[in-house]
Amino acid sequence: MIGDNGSPRITVESFDLPGDNQQGPPGRGRFPLFSIADLKKIPPPSWIIRDILPADSLCVLVGQPGAGKSFVALDLALSIASGSGGWNGHKAADGPVVYLAGEGVGGLLKRVEAWSCYRLGNPLDACQETFFVVPRVPNLLEQLDVEELVAAIKATAKPPKLVIVDTLARALAGGDENSAKDVGGAIQALDYLRRETGSTVLCVHHLGKDESRGARGSSALLGGCDMMAGLSKDGDTVTLKSMKSKDSEPFHSVTLRLEQVTLGLDLEDEPVTSLRVRPESRIEKEETLSAPAARILKLLRDPAHAEWLGQKEICWYLDNMPSSSFYRAARVLVENKKVVKRGSKFRVPPEPEPTPGTEPELPPELPPELPPELPPELPPELPPELPREPPLPPPLPPTREPTREPGKAPGKAPAKAPAKAPAKAPAKAPEPTPARSRPRHRSR
Repeated sequence: MIGDNGSPRITVESFDLPGDNQQGPPGRGRFPLFSIADLKKIPPPSWIIRDILPADSLCVLVGQPGAGKSFVALDLALSIASGSGGWNGHKAADGPVVYLAGEGVGGLLKRVEAWSCYRLGNPLDACQETFFVVPRVPNLLEQLDVEELVAAIKATAKPPKLVIVDTLARALAGGDENSAKDVGGAIQALDYLRRETGSTVLCVHHLGKDESRGARGSSALLGGCDMMAGLSKDGDTVTLKSMKSKDSEPFHSVTLRLEQVTLGLDLEDEPVTSLRVRPESRIEKEETLSAPAARILKLLRDPAHAEWLGQKEICWYLDNMPSSSFYRAARVLVENKKVVKRGSKFRVPPEPEPTPGTEPELPPELPPELPPELPPELPPELPPELPREPPLPPPLPPTREPTREPGKAPGKAPAKAPAKAPAKAPAKAPEPTPARSRPRHRSR
């Protein structure tokens, strides 16, 4: 099959290559039969980043756009190329690294400078002959592109430990990510690159719309790689998790933080910024500073040492402090922004001077605090009023017999004037009717 540039298009049968990672016993052809004794002779897996990146393997780093995949890949690459010896608590090999930048080549130098900001001892000097950038990615489906890349890498003085392809989508130009055939051809080309250079190949790729299904496109990528790690972002915090580990246990999640760094000013006096990856575990509070860090901070805060001081001068002022103690303490001070670093010299950050007319406005005066208002006094509680008894009726007048005057015939007694009722009596008592006397009859 012929590609766009006239070179043969790679398929899974394109390369006539020897076996996979290990060669079989001599004289047994491309498909050797390993006995148990032969298996015992195979060396155990080795690492370029302990427990994370196996040596001589095909690895994939996946994440959503903007999750910081390229920053993490660059952090891994420069940690190996600079010979730092470790990455976030994991032991790291040292050796050359080749970075195939398919996108963002113009801002790559800013990212490299931002990476070196909080590291001591000018780490970029150690990368001069060990970190190489190719400003394009090959088309993995074009055999000529892959062979030319392999020839260029073999021409370096020392074979690389790591080759990074950023991104896999750029390296599949003209191919279909959802096609198992095209993805299988890309895996075949990456394996060829790995075998010919003796390096670990790390591909940067995107997650699909459904993150639970892993990398975007065909599942052949997950099946064909030795290690896959996923990157997720929450604010400025990114978390690296294991999604596949072929020959070892999955590594524990690694938490990192993306931090903006100001590198200087451009020609228009505008700040030049970039992002760097910081280990979350290295962020320490001032109250937990070690004794050497506290001594360095006290020295640099002295007005007599307001200028930039180098490591030798600081150690001389501090009674010949050991260099190892100084660098450990200075790293913590720089990370906590207590001290700024320029080249190999240090000083405390200057206090910003207020611009005339922009003095901070004082808060308005608050009224004097009044004592708390007491509740109004309640009237004394009166005893409950007893119910009043009803008034007694007035006494009745006594009953008297009517008297008869002499010479008058008996008859009705004269009406007696009614008695006057007492004042404020509720009711007037009726006057009793006098009893009539029986008339006497004369005897005839």
